[in-house]
Amino acid sequence: MPHTPHIAQKCLSLSGDGAELHGELFTPESALPLPGVVLLHDRHGLTGHVRDTARRLAAQGYAVLVFDLFSRGDGDRQDPPSREQSRKLSFFPDERAVRDVQAALARLRSEPGVDPKRIALGGFSFGARYSLLTAGTGEDVAALFLFYPVIIYPELHASRPRQPLSLVHAIKCPVMTVFGEKDWMVPLPHQTFMEALRKGHGLPRECIRYPSVGHGFFNEEIKQYDKAVAEDAFARLIAFLERHIKRTG
Repeated sequence: MPHTPHIAQKCLSLSGDGAELHGELFTPESALPLPGVVLLHDRHGLTGHVRDTARRLAAQGYAVLVFDLFSRGDGDRQDPPSREQSRKLSFFPDERAVRDVQAALARLRSEPGVDPKRIALGGFSFGARYSLLTAGTGEDVAALFLFYPVIIYPELHASRPRQPLSLVHAIKCPVMTVFGEKDWMVPLPHQTFMEALRKGHGLPRECIRYPSVGHGFFNEEIKQYDKAVAEDAFARLIAFLERHIKRTG
């Protein structure tokens, strides 16, 4: 039988933008120093699904930090979301969230046994958007993976002062984007526009689109989950991380 590595899990606090954020670190029994991953959750928050994904990544040889972007009480796990929850998330402050993600990256870089130069950032939907915004505002990460991020807001306001798409050109690290062609939140023209923009700037990219699925297909806790597609996407993610932050060690 294949050996299943022991994964250590510890809770920690992050000093975010004026708040203490709840985080969890997953690490394998492996040779040091470890490459690291900051993994950001979708609008459902820091759920069992996110923790399970972190464990699966850790089993592949990564130190994985997850933290709760809703530590201030902004979140709600209703599916579908209530009208009030949708309204709250539409005013979730982008700039504060980016500072929180930067704090998480700094914390992971400071962890003993983690190589600070081999840190990837990524997430799903809500978390993917803040991964994009963080990398696009100058944060130095070695790789970025984005599962179906919203890249064009219906409107801008004080909490959303700029379009995520406008920062794509500023991302210098390799990027893996994953979309479903039936995604009503990130329609196909938005997906292809982002891919073309990356290509036009000559930036490293890996664009994956699945024709049979829509938004949220990776999350096994919601009805949009597609096991076969999710497993394929996870295998591609592992291969991407192997190329860009693991083998370089």
